[in-house]
Amino acid sequence: MSDAPSPQQRKRTIYDQLAPHYEKAVFRMPYETFMKATNAKEFQIKLDQVKFSVGETQREALRELLNHMKPRDHLVAPILH
Repeated sequence: MSDAPSPQQRKRTIYDQLAPHYEKAVFRMPYETFMKATNAKEFQIKLDQVKFSVGETQREALRELLNHMKPRDHLVAPILH
């Protein structure tokens, strides 16, 4: 039996180490704007006077997320039982 941590444990450990230095911002963005941003060669997010450049790795992750999204007008309301 190995004492090595599982991938889930390792991911949790990395998050725990970063958590004190981790911040998140939540904001709304129209689907069309998100689509344009993810397909751009480069883009920045500006919050007040601070600009954050979005790197290729992050843009790839956003494009992957875009593959799982649907525009709001194409969303289907959930069926409640």
